[in-house]
Amino acid sequence: MLTHDIELGPERESEVLRLVLWDTDGDFGSRIFETVYLAGASGAIIVADASRPGTLVKMTTLADRFAEHFPGRPVVMIVNKIDLAGPCFETGARAPRGVLYSSAKTGEGVSELFQTLGAAVWRRAR
Repeated sequence: MLTHDIELGPERESEVLRLVLWDTDGDFGSRIFETVYLAGASGAIIVADASRPGTLVKMTTLADRFAEHFPGRPVVMIVNKIDLAGPCFETGARAPRGVLYSSAKTGEGVSELFQTLGAAVWRRAR
């Protein structure tokens, strides 16, 4: 578990939102939706690995299933490791529209990811 505080900016009353992040490996199957920490989640970040094309399909499936199990809760899909994306995207694998891209290594897209999820959680709470 990791926490991350973000300031939502003046358009959202400069509120500071604390995100509590749980990292799972994505291999839970349907059991993941029965876990206590997921059931209490205000939203989800579902990540694919740009260097492994098969994770793009898995990301989309998990995001769809989260939306089915927890209607109205925001889901952000992100393709990470874009610094290693060459082999994945050269094979024709493509992420669906609306997906964010990041590199945890370089930091590219990470702030946008948290701001996007934070804003969606804030709007839902209003």
